[in-house]
Amino acid sequence: MAKTDETDAQHPRDTDTLLGHEAAEGHLLRWWQSGRMPHALLISGPRGIGKATLAYRLARFVLAHGDAANDGKDAESLYVAPDDPVFRRISQQSHAGLLAFERTYDEKAKRLRGEIVVDEIRKLRPFFGATAGEGGWRVAIVDAVDEVNANGANALLKQLEEPPQRGLLIMVAHAPGRLLPTIRSRCQNLTLRTLSADIMATILAERLEDYTDEERLALTVLADGSAGRALELAAQGGLDLYRELVTLLVPLPELDVVGIQALGDRVARRGQEATYRALVGLLLDWLSRMVRAGAEGRRPVQILGDERTVIDRLWQAGKPDAWLDAWERARDLTARAEAVNLDKKTVVLNVFTALSRAAGGAR
Repeated sequence: MAKTDETDAQHPRDTDTLLGHEAAEGHLLRWWQSGRMPHALLISGPRGIGKATLAYRLARFVLAHGDAANDGKDAESLYVAPDDPVFRRISQQSHAGLLAFERTYDEKAKRLRGEIVVDEIRKLRPFFGATAGEGGWRVAIVDAVDEVNANGANALLKQLEEPPQRGLLIMVAHAPGRLLPTIRSRCQNLTLRTLSADIMATILAERLEDYTDEERLALTVLADGSAGRALELAAQGGLDLYRELVTLLVPLPELDVVGIQALGDRVARRGQEATYRALVGLLLDWLSRMVRAGAEGRRPVQILGDERTVIDRLWQAGKPDAWLDAWERARDLTARAEAVNLDKKTVVLNVFTALSRAAGGAR
C-alpha cells in the first residue's frame, strides 16, 4: 500500500468529532455543569488516542459557554459546531481567550525542537493575569506537558500555585510519571485508555478508504489502539516497512547484512527522519510483543499472515530473558541516538545484531 498524504492529518483544534472517550467527556461536562471545573486538568494516556482532541473540545466548550447568558447547563456533550464563531476562531488561532503551547520549529536545525522551552511557559502568567474577555474565561493548553523542559516545569509549577479566577489550564501528558509530583498533585487527573478495535475500525475506514480490511486491522494492531499512530504509520508507508522488517527477520540468527545495510542507508538519508522513527518504533514494538508473549507463556500476536512461521520459530527458540535483553539494548541505543544524533545506519545494524543474539538458538 502506498503512503498516504501526510498533510491529510487534521490538527486537534480543527477536529469536531471525538470517538471512544464518551465517559471522560461526561466527567468534564458534569464538572462544568456543577460549577466544579478544576483550574488545572491533566489529560494523560498513550500517544494518538485523542487527548489533545479532547483538550480542544473542552476549550471550545468553555469559551463558548463561559458567560451567564449561555452557560451550557443544558448541554448533553462538549460539542461545539464547526460553524460556531468560537470554533472558527480557535481553528484560525485567533481567539484571545485561548493560549496553546506545542513544540516549535527550530529554523537552524530544520526540525521540531525536542522540548517546549521555558520562554513559552512564561507566557502563562501575563495571559492569565490580563483582563478576560469573550465570555470571561481564559484557557491554556500545553501539548504535551511531559515535553516541557526543566526550567519550564518550574515556571509551570509557579503558575499552578497561583490559580486564576475563571481560568483553565489543560495539560496533555503522554507519560505523566515523568512530571514533577508537585505538578501532578495540583491537577485534576483524567486518564484516557487506548481505543477499542471497533472504534479504530471506524476511524481507519473513514481515513484510509483505499486500504483493505486486513491492512487496516494490521495497522490497528501495530498502533496498539492509537488512531494517531496508525495514521502516522500509514503516512510513512508503515505496512511496507513492516513487511520488509519481517523479511529481514527470516534468516535470524544469521544476519542478512546486505538487506540490513540497504535499509540502514535508506532511513539515514536526509529527509527520511519520519521513516527512521517509524522503523525504530516497529522494531521496539516487535521486541515488546516477544517479551510479553514469553512472560505470559503464549504465542506472540501475528500482524500479517505471512509472518507466522518466522515469528513462531523465533519465539520458540529464544528465551524470554534474551528477548528482554534485546529490547532493553535496542531501547537504550535508540534513545541515545536521538539524544546525541548517532549515525542512523549504525543504530539499525546494532539493533539487528541484538536481535541475532536473542535468536541465537533458532535454526
